[in-house]
Amino acid sequence: VTPFMRLARTHAASTASDAMVDAALAGTIFFEGATSDARERVLLYLLLTMAPFALVAPLIGPALDRATSGRRWIVIGTGVARSLLCLLMIGRTDTLLLYPAAFGVLVLQKGYGVARSAIVPGVVESDEELVEANSKLQLLSGLMGFVGAAPAALLFALFDSPDAPLALAVVGFATTAGLAVRIPGVAVAPISETPEERAELRSVGVLLAAGGMGLLRAIVGFLTVHFAFHFRESEQLVEFGVVAAVSVAGSLIGSVIAPRLRRIWPEEPMLISALLSTVAVGLFATTSGGAVGAALLGFAVGVANTAG
Repeated sequence: VTPFMRLARTHAASTASDAMVDAALAGTIFFEGATSDARERVLLYLLLTMAPFALVAPLIGPALDRATSGRRWIVIGTGVARSLLCLLMIGRTDTLLLYPAAFGVLVLQKGYGVARSAIVPGVVESDEELVEANSKLQLLSGLMGFVGAAPAALLFALFDSPDAPLALAVVGFATTAGLAVRIPGVAVAPISETPEERAELRSVGVLLAAGGMGLLRAIVGFLTVHFAFHFRESEQLVEFGVVAAVSVAGSLIGSVIAPRLRRIWPEEPMLISALLSTVAVGLFATTSGGAVGAALLGFAVGVANTAG
């Protein structure tokens, strides 16, 4: 079993467990109450989940990079903590305790994502394998999202309660932590960065690439909330489900085509093409409108975001 395979198994368990939590809490938090109230609440959650990384990451990130197994311990810790928080939410989804617990799961989910991304270069053989490795992890995310959401939704329907899917998530996150123990312990950056490395990190190419990906991520977040509230207000949740499913399919396709494109293109044209295709389909969706336009845009953004 290769080091990358150990990370992939951990990521599969984590992604499936996140989908279980989403299925359990979607009706409890996101679509609860009046639309105007939900909009304010979602905005508050987004701001709160960003705050810890804006404040803490610049301080603890370099120290964790230099520590052997630092990022692996974050993956293990976020798995254990999410398991305990899901256990805490069981039987309390109709109380105020739900909100800080759900907020904690969201923050830990983002923390896991940062740590997992930092581990990837240490479990592949060369820089050339990074695109393929990240594509495999993205493809795994999409597939395991279905794998986790399906039984959670079934349990929710059978028991008419989020408690059963949350119990399943407890087991899933505990499994994530157990699998993460097997990931090899490597220091991401064992020595402090040199002035040359610091300059390279702030070079025009890196900043433009980060800006391009930041824009794609912002489009994903904007469309997710926009479509959710649009279809919620028009009571067309079936159409929203179709748009979401098509978007996930686009993400899976992006994961498949990215490593193939990398064999004939360098990364720069790939990212530029992802941005241009989003603009082109966005203009078409604006003129066509409706659920069809939303589905086309969701598909294109799914492909572009993952491939980018």
